[in-house]
Amino acid sequence: GLVGGRACRGAAELSVFPAEAQLASHHRYNLLICHQHNFSGQSTEHTVFDQCRLEQVDFSTTDFDIFELNDLELQECDLANAAWRKVMIYRTELCACRAVGLNANEAFMKDVIFRDTNLMLAQFRFAEFKSVRFENCNLKGADFQNADLRGVVFENCDLSEAEFSFANLKNADIRGCEIKNVRANGESLKGLIVEPFQAAYFAGLLGLQVKWADKEIV
Repeated sequence: GLVGGRACRGAAELSVFPAEAQLASHHRYNLLICHQHNFSGQSTEHTVFDQCRLEQVDFSTTDFDIFELNDLELQECDLANAAWRKVMIYRTELCACRAVGLNANEAFMKDVIFRDTNLMLAQFRFAEFKSVRFENCNLKGADFQNADLRGVVFENCDLSEAEFSFANLKNADIRGCEIKNVRANGESLKGLIVEPFQAAYFAGLLGLQVKWADKEIV
């Protein structure tokens, strides 16, 4: 497949991650395929996955301090309630993953695609996103406070009840997304790309009264 503009290596070039192996701190996992491995609840420091394919891998409730993902494909992985502090993700695609309650505060992401992924209640406070897309994702109640979301594309996503206060949304695009009960402040909305009905919603959020002019017809 193609991730972030670079072709991933074929399966023939990847080694299989050892069965029942535990993740190690200060270790780089390179050119591996992980299928249905269970890393749930594990904790590491400064672990790197480089040019790997992860399929149906369970990362739920993991606790990773400085976690780096480079040139990866994650398919149907479980990241629910994981704490990935200061995670760095480059040229990676996450497809059909379950990431409810993921804590990725202070993350850095570049050339990343989230597709058909459940990110309900995920936390991205103070995170930095560069060339990132969310496609058909559930982001209901997600927290993007103080995040740098410049240029991020949200395509057909559920952003209802999401928190964008003090985020930088310049040139971010949320057209076609559900925005019911989204929270944001005036500064964060500067430069955000929206549809007309969304503009009316945000105007109301900022205390404006949007009315048609009353004109007397003679």
